[in-house]
Amino acid sequence: MPIRTDLSTNRIVPVVLLLWIMTCPDVAQSQDPPTTFSYQNAPLRSVLEDVERRTAYRFLYRDALVAGVRISLVADSSTVLSHLRDALSGTGLRMERDHAQQQVLLAPEEPPAQQFTVTGYVVDATSGARVPRATVVWQDPEGTRQGDVADQDGRIRLQLASVPSADSLVLTASHVGYHPTRVTIDPEHPPAEVAFRLQPRATSGPSVTVRTTPSALDTTWRGFTQPDLFTPLGEPSVIRTLQLLPSVSVTDALSGGLHVRGSPGDAFHVKVNGMPIYNQSHLFGLFDAFNAEALQTVGVFPDVAPVRYWAPPGGTLALQSRPGSQSALGASASLSSTAVSGTVDGPLLDGRASWLLSARRSYLNTVQWPPTTDLLVQGLGLAPRTESLPDGDLPIGAQESDAPRPSARFFDTHATAAYESDGGHRLTVSAYAGGDRIQQAVAEGVQERTLDDVSPMQSLPPPDDESVLSPTKTTYQWGNEATSVEWEAPWTNTFTHTTLALSRYHAHFRRERGPALPALPGRRTLRNELIDGHLQQSIEGPVGKGTWTAGYMARWIGTQYRDQFGTELSYQHRHRSVQADLFGQYTGRMDEWLHLRLGLRAHGVSSGRYGRLSPRLWTRLRPAPPVSVTLSYTRNHQFLHRLTAARDPGVNVWIPSGAERPPSTADQGTLGLTWQLRPDWWIRGEGYYKQQQRVRLHEALLPAPPSGGAGIADPGAGVPWVTGTLSSRGIELLHRLNGTGWRWTTSYSLSRTTVALDGSSPRVRPARWDRRHQGTTRLLLQIGSLWTAHVTWLASTGRYNTLHELLPDEPSRLALYHRLDAAIQYRRSVGGATVSVRATVLNLYDHDNPRYRRPVSILESTPPRPQEEGREPILPAPETRFTATDIYDLGIHPSFDLTVTW
Repeated sequence: MPIRTDLSTNRIVPVVLLLWIMTCPDVAQSQDPPTTFSYQNAPLRSVLEDVERRTAYRFLYRDALVAGVRISLVADSSTVLSHLRDALSGTGLRMERDHAQQQVLLAPEEPPAQQFTVTGYVVDATSGARVPRATVVWQDPEGTRQGDVADQDGRIRLQLASVPSADSLVLTASHVGYHPTRVTIDPEHPPAEVAFRLQPRATSGPSVTVRTTPSALDTTWRGFTQPDLFTPLGEPSVIRTLQLLPSVSVTDALSGGLHVRGSPGDAFHVKVNGMPIYNQSHLFGLFDAFNAEALQTVGVFPDVAPVRYWAPPGGTLALQSRPGSQSALGASASLSSTAVSGTVDGPLLDGRASWLLSARRSYLNTVQWPPTTDLLVQGLGLAPRTESLPDGDLPIGAQESDAPRPSARFFDTHATAAYESDGGHRLTVSAYAGGDRIQQAVAEGVQERTLDDVSPMQSLPPPDDESVLSPTKTTYQWGNEATSVEWEAPWTNTFTHTTLALSRYHAHFRRERGPALPALPGRRTLRNELIDGHLQQSIEGPVGKGTWTAGYMARWIGTQYRDQFGTELSYQHRHRSVQADLFGQYTGRMDEWLHLRLGLRAHGVSSGRYGRLSPRLWTRLRPAPPVSVTLSYTRNHQFLHRLTAARDPGVNVWIPSGAERPPSTADQGTLGLTWQLRPDWWIRGEGYYKQQQRVRLHEALLPAPPSGGAGIADPGAGVPWVTGTLSSRGIELLHRLNGTGWRWTTSYSLSRTTVALDGSSPRVRPARWDRRHQGTTRLLLQIGSLWTAHVTWLASTGRYNTLHELLPDEPSRLALYHRLDAAIQYRRSVGGATVSVRATVLNLYDHDNPRYRRPVSILESTPPRPQEEGREPILPAPETRFTATDIYDLGIHPSFDLTVTW
């Protein structure tokens, strides 16, 4: 037995030794043949992607630069980069290697136009699309952190004040939704073009950039406002996420627009790829009028907008659509509690071009989720949540409880096609169409009462079947179609941008009442159409330590507005005008601690033959690296005005300024201080003063008699509006603190907005949308790698109560508005798709937030007179009185959305 054991051991040892040699890393590696790379007339993009998969190197390039280029090479893993450099000879491309970061930069062979100037693009590494308004930072020779922001075309042009003392310059590009990318270049011989290819993070939805250069050293503002994190009604909302900024007034769920630093809602301008959009929301403010899946970035300018925008007093929202992928076909589908949507995109012309098509449509009329059913009824004003009346009070004009369910639907579509040449020339064609279709039928009326209905010992009896009800049918539809063509062309030392855009808005409102309500008009018809077309061209180039911009715009505006009650025409308007603008701007660093942007835009309008100037000044001082001070002044003009139809606040019409009624004008000055305590801790304070003259205020925004009425606000002028002067002032605070797996952001504002009507008593009253104190706070939590949750709390003092001027016993302001929203999202990759599921609850604790107060007619009786001898008791006739009741905002509202991306 022992001998056999020894023999067995002797046999096993060689086997074990052989296995060890085969599995030993060094030995096994030496036995494998070297990796072979072999390509024959293969597309350069395919070669780069294959080398990235099989090596640790990553390539930085712009997709259009390599599109159509084919190469041939045979190499192994040790010589593939040197053979690739030889293969690129004669293609117009040169290659620079960074062994430390294992990156390879591809750029044109041409030398840079100026020394110490770095130009290039920030692009999405997955789709090849440009990433507008990304941040690029570096360190100067003194070690101070410097930075700049890419423009709306994802283009960067970095002016380096001096050559860094080191042999290399490290540039870091970052943007919300992407991993930062670092590029190392030779500062004495920078490449003609640098392409930062950012890898996307696991997020969805566009990012929001507030101003173009609030602080070029980080992405604070973008991290503060992200629409994909704010979906209070099941759909991502760019408009609602802006309420987290202190400069934007907190609005109800049924909002009619944004009020930026005291301006009316119509003074906030919205553009998509240069196309003006004249109705920014669906269903009276419940949803954005554009699909967030189709958007790439959003720029918000609440004060000083770049001179290329004609910028009304209430700020500008510039939306940029996704151009589509230049590398692969992609798609996404989404189902929320209110709508379905889908987006498809892909490459054309071997990666030189791309396309995208996105559509969204509500299904409120098809599937009746209980929360969305209540949402629709409240949104249309059929059965709003109201304050309870005291016992015994019977309102006059009650609606029938079993009214038919209303019909309401909305849709929007986006289409984009983009072509880019290897030289950086880019052509983009975009189109948008959206609208609402709403129908509602109710029975409204007045209870008929006689003396016999009132008992001497009882109060007024409750409603019964003897009510006189009149059928009322309302139809409202609006649509906005727009298209634009944009051409971007980089030349030797300049860059030109040309935009040709056309937008058409049209609205039709009709309400018919039965004959049982003779006190109210039996029919009201309203029609409005607006056509806005413009051509704008700008050119930009370097000068000194900055850049200059100059250009012109030619604009044509045509409007029609007709408002009719029954057979009587209340108001009719037809207008045609031509507007011509010239503009210029300088942006640069006068010194290391002084950044200046100085611009002027001149307007000339044919109707009225008047001209206006819009000066724009913005400057930032950096006396110490963690502290910066900003100072700005701007004058803006508003040439188009949105009116809200009286008694029907969801119906909007647009009218232009004319010869007898000049445009509105606003002067605004700001002073701000930013303190960055740490890279992850940031505080900003800003004070502002704004005065707006000749502001259009429609009758629906003014105090109205309790009996209602649909008369013209200014009969002497023959127009359905009055003008006034608005004065706004305030102090705003912003705070952000980042931690590991969490982010806390807070804002607060103390402001005051007053209005003085022209031609009336000199009394100054608060604006209807004025809120003295306003605060928001949000806590975002990253739970592991798959879960994200956030809670958002909004609070503000109540709005001004317009009934206070008519009923002295009424409070001057509504009650405090406060709301808590919460959401949780689960996101993971399943096969070749990414699945995102999100649940959201609006107004988590169901607070009764007043939206406004309205007068209500109450029918009541008085005690019978004392009985005289020999006569019957005298029963007095019922009397009416007025009281006021709160109309509440939406209560608790759960929603969901599911998105799958391929």
